[in-house]
Amino acid sequence: MKKILYITTQSPFETYSGGHQRSRLIFKALCEIGKVDLVSFTNDILRKEDKDSDKYSIRFFGPINTEVNQKSLRFRNIFSLLSTDCIEPENNFCSETVAKIIEENEYDYIVIRYIQNALKCGITKGHKIIIDVDDLPEQLFFSVTNFKGYSFSRKIYYYLKSKVSRKYTNNILKNIHHSFLPNKEQIKFKNSSYLPNIPYPFKQNLKDDLVNITEDNSLLFVGLMSWHPNYNGVEYFLKKIFPFLLKSNPLITFNIVGKDLPGDKIKLWSKIKGVNIKGFVENINFEYNKSSVVIVPIFEGAGSNIKVLEAMKNGKTTVLSSHATRGFEDYLVDGKNVFIANNDQEFIDKTLLALSDKDLNKQIAQEAKKTISEEFSFEVFKNYINKIVN
Repeated sequence: MKKILYITTQSPFETYSGGHQRSRLIFKALCEIGKVDLVSFTNDILRKEDKDSDKYSIRFFGPINTEVNQKSLRFRNIFSLLSTDCIEPENNFCSETVAKIIEENEYDYIVIRYIQNALKCGITKGHKIIIDVDDLPEQLFFSVTNFKGYSFSRKIYYYLKSKVSRKYTNNILKNIHHSFLPNKEQIKFKNSSYLPNIPYPFKQNLKDDLVNITEDNSLLFVGLMSWHPNYNGVEYFLKKIFPFLLKSNPLITFNIVGKDLPGDKIKLWSKIKGVNIKGFVENINFEYNKSSVVIVPIFEGAGSNIKVLEAMKNGKTTVLSSHATRGFEDYLVDGKNVFIANNDQEFIDKTLLALSDKDLNKQIAQEAKKTISEEFSFEVFKNYINKIVN
């Protein structure tokens, strides 16, 4: 049996964000392949029921000190372009904690979520290292340059970061055992392979499945609201798209589900007619069942948006930005299993069409659910990992 060290900054016992879900799925797959030691640098709370088992042992679980004074932060931003610090600086606590665990154990593989975490722990090369890249730093930085809400100087800074970070990223990926990426187009090296995002298999409530409670003219967004691509995307939608939807159909409501929305956004968005900020909800399936259409107005970020697949899995017609299709281009077909909007006007028109044409809405929702059942499953996901680790 393989002995594996798994390092992440998201609790693999939580599922409240797409990142947490992928972390948990990888953890689950690794536990079925070998014995896993877990290191999780996170602010998430460890519950009693998540204690050690015969499949895994928790070596570290807790927060780290990431405080940086503004003066040193400005200094770091200026000079970070000269090193891998432009992606993520090494954290002494993380590197020392991990080094001690590795010294005390003999691992077949060390699996790390994100390049940023590898840098944070001072692990950038080695024949035992496997990195789940998920978000390529260069694409994450470059996506900022396309967001209309940022200043020109900020866009220039992130453009430079995207160019410089590519060199450092390539050097890391060439000098480890393997890397996983969620987008096939990102694969550059022979020691890299595709690991798709899949919708997390939440337990269905039988009552939710049996009762048809869909509300007409109801839009839904689901996502971790402390993540800036999420709240920037929703804010853009509220400013540039939602007013035109309301003008055409004053009965439209927009439910925003997801924890940790900044307080200033709650105060501002709550004043908008038709907007309901729900925050964290216990029963996400209930929210999906209740909605007529799910929207994904994401315009930045480097990874793939698991929220798209989650909506499709729940049998919902989804209207998404073209940026949100990243990683799923081979599976999403505009007008067949989703609606893809290339600009604001298309987002408006396709959302209104999905709300008004109930037969088309039902047809697309059925195709969406079929796509997920055929192409995205945990067994497929696990097999991708098993080919490399086992």
